[in-house]
Formats: sequence, C-alpha cells, structure tokens
Amino acid sequence: QFLTGHSHVRAFARLDEHASSFEAGHYGDTLGFVTFGVGEPKRTQFDFEYLPMRRTELIRAAGASASSFDTPRGLELSERIRSARATYNLSRVLGCSPRHYNVSAPLDDAASLWALYMREVAPRHVFVPAHNTSQWFISSTGALRYDVYKGPITVDDVDMALPFSDSLHVARHVRGATLANALRLLRSGARLSAAHAQQQVQQQVQQWRQDDAEERYGGRGARPRYLRPPDIAGGIPLYLATSDNPPADQYFDAIVGRFDTAAVAAAIQQASGSAQPIALVPYDEHVVAPGGSSPPANDTAAWMRWASSLPPQPC
Repeated sequence: QFLTGHSHVRAFARLDEHASSFEAGHYGDTLGFVTFGVGEPKRTQFDFEYLPMRRTELIRAAGASASSFDTPRGLELSERIRSARATYNLSRVLGCSPRHYNVSAPLDDAASLWALYMREVAPRHVFVPAHNTSQWFISSTGALRYDVYKGPITVDDVDMALPFSDSLHVARHVRGATLANALRLLRSGARLSAAHAQQQVQQQVQQWRQDDAEERYGGRGARPRYLRPPDIAGGIPLYLATSDNPPADQYFDAIVGRFDTAAVAAAIQQASGSAQPIALVPYDEHVVAPGGSSPPANDTAAWMRWASSLPPQPC
C-alpha cells in the first residue's frame, strides 16, 4: 500500500493485483483511512474512505461519543490554540458575510469565491482608486485555498482563504490586446520563454490529463475542480483576471501577486513580441494611477479590506 501525497488531490489507483496508491486530500480537508488484506493469494482487497476533517465526522468514524472523544492532551492543545489566536488577534471579527462563498464553485455560480475575487474584491480593494478603468488584475487559481462562510468573518477566516500575503507588483502601460493574449497563453499551459514556473504549469496540466485517463481504467479519485484546467470537466482556468478581453487599444497597469510574477511577465513578453524582459515594479503609492495613494500591502490585505467593508455584527 503506497501512501502518496503533495499533489493536492484525493485519489486512489490499483497498481496491480497486490498494490495500490492512495492520496488522502489537500490542505487538511480530509483524513484518509485505508485498509487491505494480508496473505490473500490471488488478489488483495483494498478499501479506503475520505473522512471530512470535522469533529462530528471523526467522532462517528471512531465509534465514540462526544463526551468520550476528547483526551487530556487534545484539550491541552485546544487551549494552546485558543491562546495563540488571542495573542495574534485572529478571532477579531471584521464584518459579516451575506452568504457562503465556495472556492471550488463554477464561476457562473453566485456562490463562487473566485468570481467574488475578480468582480468585487480586486476592483474595489486592489485597484486605486476603486474600479479604476486603467488597471487590470490577474492571479493563478491556486491562490485561494478555503471557503468563506456565511456569518461573522474573522482575521483568521481571511488568512485561511488566502494565506500567502503575496506582495503586489505591476507591469506598466500594457495594451489590452497584449494582456488578453497573455492570459490565453497562461491558460493554455504553453511553454513560455524565460518562465520556468510556466513550464511547471504545463507539466502539471499534462499530468492532470494523464490522471483523468488513468481513472477510467480502474482508479477512483476526486480532484478539486478549482485546480483543474477548463478542458477537464468542471475545471476553472489556470489563471483568472478582472477582464478576459480588456479593450484592445487601451493601455493598462497589470497587477499581479509575487508568486505569479515570473509566469505573467513571460506571457506578456511573448504576447507583445518584445525581445526585452517585461519590467515589474512594486505596486505602491508611486505607481498607482492619479487619484489614489494607498494600495493594499499585499493580496491578503485586499481581502481584509473587503471583509472590513461588510456590515458589522450582529450578523
């Protein structure tokens, strides 16, 4: 029995009569449980289950009661967690979410967290001033990692949804047609000159396609939709932007988080046909458009602004 990981999927595959591979999920959303027979001469029986990482589900799986499930060490750890949350003010309520926003929901779903990011959070809280028509924002879709639930939103809730606090950078004065072509290149997984990160993306896309083919031949798995390219059923594109087709002859400041800078710069360079690398500079008060002087410090700070703009308690 191979216990595998790090590719952020839930998947099972039988390798031969006496071997299987099992990966239990990603970001702590499930606990994997697997069993197999011993000494069976012809074909080993493998069984597995994904247990949602929720207290009620774990109590059920353990065959315990709520009163008997806690242990002294577990209670001690819970107290240490509460103390750390208090020290860093993680439980401070910023505002009240009107609904549950799902990170894996399709973009045309009102509950899509990614749609919220590109249609509301970025235009209102990344752009300076808000809804600046000369700015454009792009992000790879591995950035958001957790849902935002209806009701009170704490500092910790925002950090869980977007935990990286990537500094923001900007490519100045880029034609809309160039940005649209760069976005198509990034979504295609094409190899881009001077972008090792993008080569890795292409390799990952090929692996997803291979994995899907293998699932049809005896494997079983459930991959998060938001990590899958659009040509695989239920997928969300590898990159999203505030506009897929910005006006072709208009010029924009293209804003991107630090993690994506190499791939986005290479895509813009290739789309523009330039022989020179694209310069990306920190997005600060010196490079915002006239009318504003305080852009967010990083991508997580933009979400903090959004949460703080919501109605206060009581929800």
